[in-house]
Amino acid sequence: MVQLGRAHVWSQAAHVLGIPGQIRFNLTSNFDPDRPLRSIGRTFECSGPNFFDGRIHLLFRLPANNNSPDRYLVTLNERAHGHISFATSAWRSDGVQPISVSVRGARYEAMVLIGAMDWIETDLGVGFCRPMAAR
Repeated sequence: MVQLGRAHVWSQAAHVLGIPGQIRFNLTSNFDPDRPLRSIGRTFECSGPNFFDGRIHLLFRLPANNNSPDRYLVTLNERAHGHISFATSAWRSDGVQPISVSVRGARYEAMVLIGAMDWIETDLGVGFCRPMAAR
């Protein structure tokens, strides 16, 4: 089970260095693309992440009502979280699964799965996952 966290999306479309990946929502997930913020804090059953055709795929299949999530899908960027050194795996605990990482100069955006006991290190310090209250 995966719960969605707050997301930030870059409006500039450019190919950048990093880890290519994507998330997709099946029709059965009840995700409404016209109202994406309604899915923040919701828990979904997922398949994956799977590696296919050179990128990581995470498919949200069904709402997982009344279930506790195993991990949380969150996005990170340099303005909100500080600089991350992606050159080594030391920036994250073993349980953190990058889904997509885009790096352009000093700027980055990363989408990761993170468990309740996992951590991510930036130049601002070590951050831990703090789950939101269930809705």
